[in-house]
Amino acid sequence: VQRLVDQRGMDDADARARVNSQISRDERLATATHVIDNSGDRDALIEQVDVLWTVLNDQSTGHSAEQ
Repeated sequence: VQRLVDQRGMDDADARARVNSQISRDERLATATHVIDNSGDRDALIEQVDVLWTVLNDQSTGHSAEQ
């Protein structure tokens, strides 16, 4: 909330309303097609991005990751 107030010039009530109107993390995760977990180290993040990039690239070109 404070970041919205400080950086975007929103008043406190508007910032709180915006935050409260967002869906929960669990709801976002439940509906996500792909999730990259950024809680680990940089190498783990890079590996996840590389894997997802391969999957998405294969899908867009009609290839399967199993081939």
